[in-house]
Amino acid sequence: MHISIENRDDSIIVKPNGRIDRHCVQEFEAQLFSTISSASDRIVILDMAAVDFISNGGLRAVLSGMKKCREVRCKLRVAALNSVVEELFQISRVDTVVDCFEAVDVALTATVH
Repeated sequence: MHISIENRDDSIIVKPNGRIDRHCVQEFEAQLFSTISSASDRIVILDMAAVDFISNGGLRAVLSGMKKCREVRCKLRVAALNSVVEELFQISRVDTVVDCFEAVDVALTATVH
């Protein structure tokens, strides 16, 4: 798995690529937390377009990232889930806790309370 970070105005886009599984979940979580820690009053968008699988550990990392966002007063949004990853988000009900959007551009412009 590779992760790239893109800064855009008041947002930071985190772009993991590949599988988020037990082999790389710690790296994923560390990079997500590092990004969130410096994102006070910004939006962090997790662009999942290039992720073809996420394990339970990866889903936990997303939920932990959401909790970390509350601590630093930023917002976490997930975008561009493929059908397999979206189904995992739904089965685990992570999609009821984290705001999910069909595309990064939609997540960037969405008004969420």
